Amino acid sequence: MPQTPPKPFEQDKNGAYLTDGLSESQFVKVFAEITRQQRKNRTHAKRTLPPQKLKRKSVEDLVKIGKKEDGTSFTIEDLKRFEKMRKQFRKRTNGDKGISYAELVANARSIDIKRANGSSNDGLGLSSGNLIKMERGNVVIFRVKASTKSKHENHRVKLRLEDWEEELENAEPTEEGYQAAVKRAARGRYSIECDCGKHQYWYRYMATVGGYQLGQPREMAYPKVRNPNLEGTACKHVLKAVQLLQSAVPRRYLGKQMDIQARKNGFTDSGAGATKTWRGEDQKELSKNRSLKISDAQVSQAKHEYARYNKRREGLQRQLRDVTGDEAAKLRKQLKRAKKSTETLNKKIGKLKQEREQNIKRAIGKQAQAAVNLAMKLGVDRSKAISAYASQSGLSEAAVKKALDNAN
Repeated sequence: MPQTPPKPFEQDKNGAYLTDGLSESQFVKVFAEITRQQRKNRTHAKRTLPPQKLKRKSVEDLVKIGKKEDGTSFTIEDLKRFEKMRKQFRKRTNGDKGISYAELVANARSIDIKRANGSSNDGLGLSSGNLIKMERGNVVIFRVKASTKSKHENHRVKLRLEDWEEELENAEPTEEGYQAAVKRAARGRYSIECDCGKHQYWYRYMATVGGYQLGQPREMAYPKVRNPNLEGTACKHVLKAVQLLQSAVPRRYLGKQMDIQARKNGFTDSGAGATKTWRGEDQKELSKNRSLKISDAQVSQAKHEYARYNKRREGLQRQLRDVTGDEAAKLRKQLKRAKKSTETLNKKIGKLKQEREQNIKRAIGKQAQAAVNLAMKLGVDRSKAISAYASQSGLSEAAVKKALDNAN
């Protein structure tokens, strides 16, 4: 049985979590529980079409995977078509990580865009969404209000800005420079995750195969019933969140985080600047964001940008096909040597970063140790000395104790 989360994470009679009114921290926690339950439930799924059955294409497997949405049986030809579409979709990015804003909007289903804009006539439109948290340095979390017809109250969208670190490196070290860098990152590539059923049954497979699924669970069973033609790119909640990042208010908050990360001596995906939850007055400010809709002009521009990207990619592929056998072999050797050299360099960089992080922790620990020892020499009890230093430094007592351990 699924573990019952602690209060105040209550559920209605249908098992849907009541998420209205939760604080930002509570919201994140309850959706961590929802994700855990979804992963567990998914392991017991039946009649799925995993890679082995898709490739094997046996009559026995056809019987086991059930019926189409219209009630008819799947055929070998269906499986061949699914396999062909899978290969085409995987090739579309040429190995790039994430999905660009241009592709996300250009190839989205029009009904998903209308619902994200709240302009559909089916009661499934969205009204609002808010940026609530940044974690791991380049992952942002949104609270998106569910439609009036949904059994849920809210959905959680997670987006990883894949171009964040590159933009951070190249940004001008000013407030305006970081704002501009965040704007470029928001127009760049994303990895996505949403807890909704549309993402789970329509788009998670596409995101996994296409290289833009954010973390786990990663879906490898073809969406044979809900999305057999691999249409669209993302659910309405993701489209809403991505569009919110195209406006100035959330970008201003993220620009401050990028500024903090750019000043850090340690890692950008941990410590100061890597994690931030916006509450209270910040949420009031974030709720003033007005760029909620994906306009027809933006869709047209996205299609134009994506078409230009495809044209450039096809040109590169033609150039590669024109290379002679000897030249191709030479290029492959060069690429192999470059890859090996890069891997070696990355290992060295990782080791240096780890050593630097340890040195920083050790230095902080020695500073805490000196302060606590001095207080103890003056007759203060150790626990009180730790408490006093925690108050003075703005750290928790647990953090001070951990720092003291790092000093040894």
